[in-house]
Amino acid sequence: MNSVNTMLPHNTVELLPERLTLRVCFVWLLFAISSLVFIEPAPYDGVLLALGFFCFMFGLRVSPHLSTPLFFLSGYILANLLATMFAPDPIQCLKHMVVTFFLIFSWLFYASIIHDNPVRMYKIIWNGYIFAAVLAVFLGFIGFLRITPYYDQFLFFDRVKGPFKDPNVFGPFLIPVAVYLILQLESAKGTLDFFMRMGLLLFVVAGVLLSFSRGAWFNLVLASGVYTVLRLVTAKSSADTAGLMKIIGLVVVAILVIAVWAVTTIDDIGQVFSHRAQLVQDYDKGSDGRFDAILIAIKESIIHPLGIGPGQASEVLALDPHNLFVHIMVETGWLGAIAFSGFIIVTLKEAYSVCMQPSQIQNICIVLFACLVGTLLESMIIHSTHWRHLYVVFGLLWGAISAKRSNLV
Repeated sequence: MNSVNTMLPHNTVELLPERLTLRVCFVWLLFAISSLVFIEPAPYDGVLLALGFFCFMFGLRVSPHLSTPLFFLSGYILANLLATMFAPDPIQCLKHMVVTFFLIFSWLFYASIIHDNPVRMYKIIWNGYIFAAVLAVFLGFIGFLRITPYYDQFLFFDRVKGPFKDPNVFGPFLIPVAVYLILQLESAKGTLDFFMRMGLLLFVVAGVLLSFSRGAWFNLVLASGVYTVLRLVTAKSSADTAGLMKIIGLVVVAILVIAVWAVTTIDDIGQVFSHRAQLVQDYDKGSDGRFDAILIAIKESIIHPLGIGPGQASEVLALDPHNLFVHIMVETGWLGAIAFSGFIIVTLKEAYSVCMQPSQIQNICIVLFACLVGTLLESMIIHSTHWRHLYVVFGLLWGAISAKRSNLV
């Protein structure tokens, strides 16, 4: 239990129950395996479905404070169903919708379990998530260092992807853990504990950097920046502010020193970095580039206001538009775009409000809010429609929102 406690904020460690229920153990397991997604469906998907089914069957209830997001997501579901009438590939359309409905179910499940006991569940979830992130980066390093016969399973060309299919998903998956570990530095007990936590943070950040995902790099910088600003705004004293600035300064310097050393001394990293660091790649430009695909998708959404069908963008347009909002609009129509945008807007509004109110989970909410902002802005250049961890963040935030409204924290 002590090893778990060291990863928790100092103001919540004493609240950790001595006996963990079976539900809590399975929630930890669910997050611990959440990075093992190199196959579809992933082990995570099966565990989530089974756990969610049994929890809702045996007492887990949906908070009435989730009615507003449920309204918008119901509109999004309706838009998906209406758009199926225009899908040229019904089988692919059905598969895509099943994944969408599963992710919405995951959001509802996470929001519900957090609402029941926010302080306890956040601790278990973050510890499971940290385990998953460390495992993913460890496997990524095995690939990068080429130290096993099957190292190429963890690489996408020269980019680290760990147990993911795509480095552009691997990198963003790690970012909530990285930002959370920055928070953990504030509650370190002594110099040794601080540097152990710093080492863990740098290990996870190394995974983000070695994904060589420009979007993930942007996401990490933005999420860390939003987190820092909100923590400064909500700091309770000048001492807290000074301590936070010192920590952020140390983190930035450490990351820059390691990154510069790696780029300048390790040829493989330097070559890939010089290529990936270019703002615009060859596949971004031209008539078949990702930017042109976004414009084509916007034009298609005007012609087809009810959408071309879930999962049909690559079939109809030959290339998926790399923009979450355009992707949803072209596939599920204007109704889908309006409904999902409404869900995002109300989530940001309510989550920001919770971040500004003192509570036992205020700092955790700031971490989640910062990561949501970073991911949504990254989603302007990539379609994160089916990113599991995006719906995890949505769910964890709505659990906090509903718990706060119910005066449970």
